Amino acid sequence: MLADLLRLSRAAGMKTSGDGVDIIFQDERRQRIEIDTSESGSVRLWAVVARRASITRIEDPLMVACRNRVSELVGFDIDRMGRLMGECWIPAVALTVEEWALYLQNFADACDRVEYLLTGADG
Repeated sequence: MLADLLRLSRAAGMKTSGDGVDIIFQDERRQRIEIDTSESGSVRLWAVVARRASITRIEDPLMVACRNRVSELVGFDIDRMGRLMGECWIPAVALTVEEWALYLQNFADACDRVEYLLTGADG
């Protein structure tokens, strides 16, 4: 399934490497999205939104991220290494190139927006 999703990504004009996709915005900002297909019937997209060092000055980065998220598509959490992570789950049934690209772009946009809100930069 991962190979099919990477093929869809390339068909949508996106750059792939390893188990993920590098979304490059028009202004050259980037967001790395990892693809996890280990759950049957679902695809988990995840990305590092902000590293621990860049959010330590913020009292409750998770609250800021959740309050400012773009849509219900993306959830945010702090991982065991203290990084703020973006995550979404999508059904893996009959995805078209257009639908897959829409998921990836919306996920990247949401993660990038929260990264900017928390850090003021594109990491």
